[in-house]
Amino acid sequence: MTTSKLSGIVSPAFYDVHRQIRMGRIDEAVLEGGRGSTKSSFASVELVLLLIRHPDCHAVVMRQVANTLRTSVYAQICWAVTALGLTQKFKCTVSPMECTYLPTGQKIMF
Repeated sequence: MTTSKLSGIVSPAFYDVHRQIRMGRIDEAVLEGGRGSTKSSFASVELVLLLIRHPDCHAVVMRQVANTLRTSVYAQICWAVTALGLTQKFKCTVSPMECTYLPTGQKIMF
């Protein structure tokens, strides 16, 4: 497995939020920024990392407009899995639309 350095994936604007989440100091964050601010990239990477760190949980990703799930949030989670070098550890399927962490069976459902 080839893992990527987080600094090459996440914008420096989110380093402090990542550290706070990692240390367990916060469990909820409101990410600010306009279009192209990398909020979605950060959130998807953080979600994948949280799932791996907490083998007793699963995740649900929702979007107000359901018919764009595949081309928006699902694609973003698949990007995060790839960017983190974890493609061999995840199985992402479209029907049902989910990403499964193979070592534990945990799922990200859409």
